[in-house]
Amino acid sequence: MKPIQIKICLKKTLFLIAVMTVAVLCIMDAACESTGNQRSQCAIEGSIQDAPGEAMRIAFGDALAGGCELQDAPVYITPNGKSKAVADYFQPARSRSNVIKSEPINCTQDSLGICKAHEMNLSGEGVSIALIDSEFYMDRLAEREMPRKMIKLYKASYSQAERHGTACAELIADIAPNVTLYLFGLEGAASEEDFLEVIQEISKLDRKIDIVSCSSDFDVGLFDGEDKICKAISNLTARGTIWINSAGSGGQSHWSGQFQDADEDDFNEFAVDDETIEFAAERGDLITATLSWNDSSSRAVNDFDLYIIAPDGSSAVSRYDQKGIYGQRPVEFAWKVANVNGNYSIKIKKYKSSGSNVTFQLLTSHDLGEHNVESCSLAIIASCPDVIAVGAVDWATMQIESFSPRGPTIDGRIKPDLVAPTNVTTSSYLPDMFNGTSSSAPYVAAMMALVMEKYGKSGMTDRDMLQLLLDNALDLGPPGVDNTYGYGLANVKFLNKL
Repeated sequence: MKPIQIKICLKKTLFLIAVMTVAVLCIMDAACESTGNQRSQCAIEGSIQDAPGEAMRIAFGDALAGGCELQDAPVYITPNGKSKAVADYFQPARSRSNVIKSEPINCTQDSLGICKAHEMNLSGEGVSIALIDSEFYMDRLAEREMPRKMIKLYKASYSQAERHGTACAELIADIAPNVTLYLFGLEGAASEEDFLEVIQEISKLDRKIDIVSCSSDFDVGLFDGEDKICKAISNLTARGTIWINSAGSGGQSHWSGQFQDADEDDFNEFAVDDETIEFAAERGDLITATLSWNDSSSRAVNDFDLYIIAPDGSSAVSRYDQKGIYGQRPVEFAWKVANVNGNYSIKIKKYKSSGSNVTFQLLTSHDLGEHNVESCSLAIIASCPDVIAVGAVDWATMQIESFSPRGPTIDGRIKPDLVAPTNVTTSSYLPDMFNGTSSSAPYVAAMMALVMEKYGKSGMTDRDMLQLLLDNALDLGPPGVDNTYGYGLANVKFLNKL
């Protein structure tokens, strides 16, 4: 791709001083090849090779924060192959926040009713949201995208690549800029224990949290709503908090079934005479697979092993003990860095088990080439009874994404509860789009904040207000609540009618 020539027209002479500062910080090594006295031209006429996000964030962010406009904006190709004018990503800044707005805030269409809610002066004022995530790197432009009232309660520091939670916070700010946003960091590997620690921290705050927005989850547990994390969330929501969680990404990377071993060689049969699940991976990919089964959550007695096998015969094996000793869980976790391109396979082997009525839940990092089971593919937190699980629809088509998990839960409850947009623009991920149910959950959390702002003093309970959001969702699937779209597309068009 040829370099993109960027011309920024400055409206005010005084702003030239700021441009000189930007020129020094404009990622000269990556974006500008000029040296010496020519360096001052960087912010005026820079060249961004393939539109790298960091260069775009800094070069555009500082200029646009001063109220500039882009004229004769160039066109570049986004990762999905669609041409897009650079100016489409930006709007002249009216304040320090929301320099870049995501597509659902497009007031020409206003598909979710957000612009109309803003015209009613609804902005999330007086509502608190706890955002739980493990990545909160913020540069200067990202800081401008945040809600005006934000409390950072994480301890870790983050690299420039760790922007997932920052992007989620941006989307909340687009819809509810006046919420009070608490940022809680998952300091470990996003395990059940890490989430339990964060819930304790939320409970210790000197004010009630109205909404939790979480776009993280984990893939090992009971999946029936009886996991320890589900009970902790129920204790929190019993005090009025609404917990909104991304549904996960298991729609095409999940298998569920009972242990079968007709030939008695101890390997599970996924189909008749088929003891493997195959999937494609490229060299350098990190392949992960998690296996759970119905057993005592703390004293598992059925012992299985999990294999990832490469095309060249090399393998990774997970062999945790399950002997009925306290602390032993019905879980196996295997990982492998792909050493060659090709078809990899997964196998499950019985080490010691009666094998009767053992039902597996297998989730992998890669889409399965065979034996994929869409149903019951939600992650653990999304499966909890008192969690609003959010699936993902493509913003442009409003069709369900293939990766979006389907219900029901393994105990028969309908999930997900709602769907919301994905493939949206954030400053954090420019020039890429923010994709996954991770982007869908913060939209629902922010819309819930608008509902609470309007009806919070009406005498309605938090659950009553949540039910309003559910009942007014746009039904996108078969008539009624279903296991693909739930109640339907979350929106707040009803706020100007009720």
